[in-house]
Amino acid sequence: MEFLDLIDEDGIPQVSDVTLILSQYVSAMRGFRNKYYELDGDKYRWFTEN
Repeated sequence: MEFLDLIDEDGIPQVSDVTLILSQYVSAMRGFRNKYYELDGDKYRWFTEN
């Protein structure tokens, strides 16, 4: 995934490494939700192409 930092496979990831990657993932997912999940009348729904 292009928005995540890669961890060196030879080293054991530290808690801070995992925390950074998870925070990037959560941020990307929030951005996706903010972009495509909106109020449609009285209900929220996903607005995506297709």
